[in-house]
Amino acid sequence: MEDLDGAVIISSAVASRNGLQAGDELSVFDPLTGETHVFSIKGVTDYNAQLAVFMDIGDLRSHLGRDGVAFNTVYSNGPLDFSGDQLLGVTTKEGLIAPVKKLEIEVASSRNVLWTLAILFYGVMMIYLIQFAVVRKRRDIACLSALGYTSGKLTWMVTSKLVALACVSAAVSLYVGYRISLLLMPVLIASTPIGLLLDYSLPEFFVHLMGAVAIILLSVLFGSIRIARTDNLYYLRNRE
Repeated sequence: MEDLDGAVIISSAVASRNGLQAGDELSVFDPLTGETHVFSIKGVTDYNAQLAVFMDIGDLRSHLGRDGVAFNTVYSNGPLDFSGDQLLGVTTKEGLIAPVKKLEIEVASSRNVLWTLAILFYGVMMIYLIQFAVVRKRRDIACLSALGYTSGKLTWMVTSKLVALACVSAAVSLYVGYRISLLLMPVLIASTPIGLLLDYSLPEFFVHLMGAVAIILLSVLFGSIRIARTDNLYYLRNRE
């Protein structure tokens, strides 16, 4: 922002949308005051994610005739001691989120499809892993079953470690995925209020974790059915 002397730098999105380049003038209409402000464009920055105009804050204050401390946006969970001329307006978190929530109907179908695909993929993957573990241990299962071990005990012996690992992995993955989303959201969505929706409460975490555990246990059920249906004597006769 140094040495702009009242000029601005525009994003490539603004340049593309309005056919502007360095050396042109950018006119900005202020609907609150009815004034039109004209700025000289000194450069174009490679940023096409948002219609953005960058300016030295000191130059902007001087242009608007405002001195002292001023704020673009302030987020607070309590009252703030600001004078009226320092804040253009005040809103609540609900007020910022309201426009975003209007998109919920439009994105509901896409979200449901993604949820369904994610659940099906995880379910199929877990069923395959449990079945694979059972097949690998089928000879041991046949021998132990012939010695009198019940299918329930055999299921515990074959799947307990895998189930424990899957549950721990689900808990870690849910948390890590949330932390990654915190890093990506500001980059992907810049300054829109949708970032305020990015919250992952402890109850919600446990709901998702219980859903993953339910899928894991369902996979174990399919594995136990395969263990129970193992024809132990036939298997042993053909293997020994």
